[in-house]
Amino acid sequence: MRKPGTNLSTVVHIASGDLYAGAEVQLYQLIRQLRNSAECTIVAILLNTGILEQRLRSLGMDVHVLDESMLGGMQIFIEAWKLLRKIRPDVVHTHRRKENVIGAVAARLAGVTAIVQTVHGLPEENSRPWAVAKRIYGMLDRLSARVFAARVVAVSPELGRRLGFLPQSKIVVIENGIDAEELAGEGLPSQPLPGDARCTRIAFVGRFVPVKRVDVFLNIALHLARRFPDRFCFFIFGDGPGAEELKALRDNLGLEREVHFMGFQERLAPYLRLMDFLIITSDHEGLPMTLLEAMALNVPVIAHAVGGIPQVLGSGEFGVLVEHQNIAEYAAAVIGSQDDPEAARDRTGRARLQVERRYSAAACAARYMELYQFLCDR
Repeated sequence: MRKPGTNLSTVVHIASGDLYAGAEVQLYQLIRQLRNSAECTIVAILLNTGILEQRLRSLGMDVHVLDESMLGGMQIFIEAWKLLRKIRPDVVHTHRRKENVIGAVAARLAGVTAIVQTVHGLPEENSRPWAVAKRIYGMLDRLSARVFAARVVAVSPELGRRLGFLPQSKIVVIENGIDAEELAGEGLPSQPLPGDARCTRIAFVGRFVPVKRVDVFLNIALHLARRFPDRFCFFIFGDGPGAEELKALRDNLGLEREVHFMGFQERLAPYLRLMDFLIITSDHEGLPMTLLEAMALNVPVIAHAVGGIPQVLGSGEFGVLVEHQNIAEYAAAVIGSQDDPEAARDRTGRARLQVERRYSAAACAARYMELYQFLCDR
């Protein structure tokens, strides 16, 4: 362990790594920036192989995979504890429920007290009787945050206010950040976009889970396609357990020609910059990485006014906010933006400047480094 008065030496991040969605993108950006700062050694413990593992290894860093497809929960806990005893980190930083629980207990038993947990968004509660494991992990997650975490990071002020089960002294708000230069440097899409090149292109990006409300997006597409035939094309980027059900809904709505499922794209920016609008229809969000990416790429955003989105969009200064999950309201926002292109361009230009000023990956990493150092100096 680090002795008082010495520099911060090693930080271990513990994450699932099964997906490469918003939380994983943010974690990759954070680790990349922390490694660039050369202020400490970063080590990752992941519970799955996948894109996050590959991208972290491409940075030349130390990555340990405790594959949950081969190991049970107790085995993962024991192996994590062994690794932490060997690495002897100054800080252990965990992400998401299972990793919070396993990482916090293993870290404390390994002698680490500077334990940080990041809440990337509200959990999607599952009320189905057989979803017992998720509910148990939810309870254990809250318990681990109260008992073991030195600080719990919320990625937006609104999300921080939702952590009412914790004392305020434990909660820190550190907003997500992106590397706008890296986005700008990404090349052409790996495949051409389907549909008429003359149409207005509207995108949805996200996991196919209920909280993202892909069904709302499909109904927006139906509303606009009926009112303005051949004027709009819709592109859905993502994947998840609801894929087949959502494709069936598209077909039942008669939108096979207008709506294109593009699948998961590891590098989204080349596609996103070709869009005329990004629509975010989620019932709740923390601080979506896709929102920041669209703003950095000059893509106009229309979003449900939930979670950290209103603050990022400046209550409508940098994008259009929809207060209710109302299909006609979303559609009106699209048409209104097209009818007043000068105002839309002004919002988009201000949005790009706002991302550069407030939501940079470097600034986000600096905040985390300050937190790590503070916890080690206590």
